[in-house]
Amino acid sequence: MKLVFAIVNTDEEKNIVEALCDNNFRTTKLKTSGGFLREENTTLMCAIEDHRVDSFVECMKEQCHGRTKMVYLGADKPEDQIKEEEKTLVDIGGATILVLNVERYLKM
Repeated sequence: MKLVFAIVNTDEEKNIVEALCDNNFRTTKLKTSGGFLREENTTLMCAIEDHRVDSFVECMKEQCHGRTKMVYLGADKPEDQIKEEEKTLVDIGGATILVLNVERYLKM
């Protein structure tokens, strides 16, 4: 048994959860935030059988779409004072997936 955490962009959460449910992955959603952009995201938690991990990852690949965004990475500054040349193009979206071994699984 594995415990899988998938950290995804909140904008993509609904489609991802629907696809996981359609593929019989029961998922718990946690609202989280973090990363260097300090934006809200969603962490999905799912306990699955070892042999279904690759299927889970494939489902995630089909639903998670990376993109780029112009962001200001300096100290806090009002939006109207940020110059275009101070912004940087960064990759966002997609998913970060962590797979952990589960020593014991109980469902009551």
